[in-house]
Amino acid sequence: MFKNLTLKLAILMIASMFSTACSTHQTWIYRASGKSMISKPLVNEPIVIVPFLDQRASTNDNKTLLYAVPFMPFGWANYEAPEGVARHITSGLWQNYKPVDDFAKALVLEMENAELFKDVSFSFNRGDKYYIQGVILKTGYSGKMFSYLLSIYGPILWLIGLPAVTVENTLKIELSLVNNKSKKILFTKEYDATPYSEIGWIYSLPNDFHYAEMLNEVYKKFIYDLRTELSNGIKN
Repeated sequence: MFKNLTLKLAILMIASMFSTACSTHQTWIYRASGKSMISKPLVNEPIVIVPFLDQRASTNDNKTLLYAVPFMPFGWANYEAPEGVARHITSGLWQNYKPVDDFAKALVLEMENAELFKDVSFSFNRGDKYYIQGVILKTGYSGKMFSYLLSIYGPILWLIGLPAVTVENTLKIELSLVNNKSKKILFTKEYDATPYSEIGWIYSLPNDFHYAEMLNEVYKKFIYDLRTELSNGIKN
């Protein structure tokens, strides 16, 4: 009887720890790269960054609770639009996060620091001449919660050092520089961020909201490509 009570208390403790972790909300915070040392802009014209277009699939599949089914090795979640769900593998609701606007505003910060154009702004209006249109192609999210075929007793194994979860984020966007006067696309390219993937233990659960860091990686590549194109002279 004492042994059964101890086991129940252990399971309750683990459930409480994990519930607390999963209820932690995440907030969108983007930290831009450092300011360029260029003394003057490559293009003496303003540029507008417009809200991104969203071309992601709308499929969100949450089977996390299957970890509690006997003889199931884990439960899982696969989201194409992860901001649309209230609970994730190691976090709760993602607050103040609207990718179509937030990704564009983050690019404004990067473009201001890069000093490629005279002025950079975020607007729903495409401006008089140059604008950048982004397209969100993928913000994939996947994760697993392991029970090791033992249903609700599986988390006991977490206490002795076996992994509790895995999480993965993927990101793919398209960025295009457009001349609004001529309606000509001057530069366009698709960018894939390096996938973020982590294994988590009950004592150290990983961050499962890694898109700001991945976007920063993409924008560094884009700024480099755009600077190269502008230095070579883009034909309007």
